[in-house]
Amino acid sequence: MQPAASYRAGQQGSVEVVLSCKGDWHCNEKYPMKFTCDAPVGGVSYPQPVVRRDAMSISAQRATARIPFVASAAGPARVSGKLSFSVCTETQCVMETRPLTAIVSVQ
Repeated sequence: MQPAASYRAGQQGSVEVVLSCKGDWHCNEKYPMKFTCDAPVGGVSYPQPVVRRDAMSISAQRATARIPFVASAAGPARVSGKLSFSVCTETQCVMETRPLTAIVSVQ
């Protein structure tokens, strides 16, 4: 998860989730990738609690998704959820779900 440079309390911001493939691995462009946000805690809410494949940018070597959130107060805020994805080689495909977290600074 990659946070942006700055966020403001009460305004929608987003973090970027990036899946980069290395070597012989590539993103499975047919798999229904998604990012499911964790339950809102600590004054962070998610206007789109599930970001699905159709809202992602997916190529053979990289998949990216913007995860929108709103923090209600200034200070550190936790943005978290789970990325469900699949990566493949010519002989094997792996499906996984990984928990991801970013701590962002809200002004």
